[in-house]
Amino acid sequence: MLQDKQAFNFLLNSGKTHLKRNNVVGAYSEFILAYRVNPNNKELNQLLIETLSILCVNDENYCGELDDLMNLTL
Repeated sequence: MLQDKQAFNFLLNSGKTHLKRNNVVGAYSEFILAYRVNPNNKELNQLLIETLSILCVNDENYCGELDDLMNLTL
């Protein structure tokens, strides 16, 4: 599906832009939306792990999500 691929690429690139601008929460939001479109993308899963790792340092709520994601990707 072309629309899904376009949406995924847009969300992935938007998330990367947020990360470059140090907007980690914004990046996470975009990556989660991209994950709903394509949960099997290796690059996205790595970015989600890295983003959740950063967020987990300051907010324990994200640590559980990180654990869940790590269990899914193993």
